[in-house]
Amino acid sequence: MGMEKILAFDTQFIFELIIMMINPIILFLVMGKLLFKPVHEFMEKRRNTIATQLEEAKSQKVQAEELYQQYEEKISHVQEEANQVLETARKRAKEQEASILAEAREKAEKIRERAEREIQREQEQVKEDMKKEMINVASLMTSKMIKESLDNQKQIQLIDEIIEELEDVTWLN
Repeated sequence: MGMEKILAFDTQFIFELIIMMINPIILFLVMGKLLFKPVHEFMEKRRNTIATQLEEAKSQKVQAEELYQQYEEKISHVQEEANQVLETARKRAKEQEASILAEAREKAEKIRERAEREIQREQEQVKEDMKKEMINVASLMTSKMIKESLDNQKQIQLIDEIIEELEDVTWLN
């Protein structure tokens, strides 16, 4: 009987030992199913969320850098456009200045030509007046010669008087 008990005891002991070993495995599987798996899924979701947020942050950073580059380009284009507008305004101002100067020169030339024509008319008028005066002097001289029967001495004196009168008229020339 002693032997049987030892064996039974040993079988029972082995059976309990197996159950004791299976218990932690079952407990581990149940806990894994109930606790570890949800915790693992939660951690995985959290990791995925963080990874997604990092990717979005990187994407937003790239977009922000692209926007920054676009704004920099726009600012440089705006500066270029402003320079072009200023250059165009300068060119127009120079063109207007040249146009105004040309117009002023043209007007000055017309005024000068008009003044020259008037001076020429005045000179012609003075010449006409001188011719009339000379004709009047010649008529006066002729009439004086006819009125008086003149001797040589009187003629010389009369010619001197006419010359003096003509000298007064020549200053106009």
